[in-house]
Amino acid sequence: MIAKILLTIAVVGGILLLTRHRRGSARRTGPVRRPAPWIQALVYAGVLAVIAGAGIAYYGYWADANQLVTVRVINSDTGDVVTYRARRESIGGRRFKTVDGREVRISSVERIEIIESPAGS
Repeated sequence: MIAKILLTIAVVGGILLLTRHRRGSARRTGPVRRPAPWIQALVYAGVLAVIAGAGIAYYGYWADANQLVTVRVINSDTGDVVTYRARRESIGGRRFKTVDGREVRISSVERIEIIESPAGS
């Protein structure tokens, strides 16, 4: 924990020193140079690639969380099996919420089996 705090302080200190150094050299007068057009295009392409990558990663997370699965609740004492349909994101610990809105809590004598649904269903 101390190492993280010291690293943060070091980074902030480095940024402050860098800005002071740049402020001193920024006082020069003269025309402002713009980077070459191909460098600007490369920077824009890089930013676009980062945004697209983040969007693809978020979509993958969202698609996995909203996947419909079959949840089988099995009573260990009697062997009774009850089957439900739920979204993966609504399953947590010993409870889940079904597609039709029922909230199911599992007792200590029951176990859960989560069965992946085939793609497209």
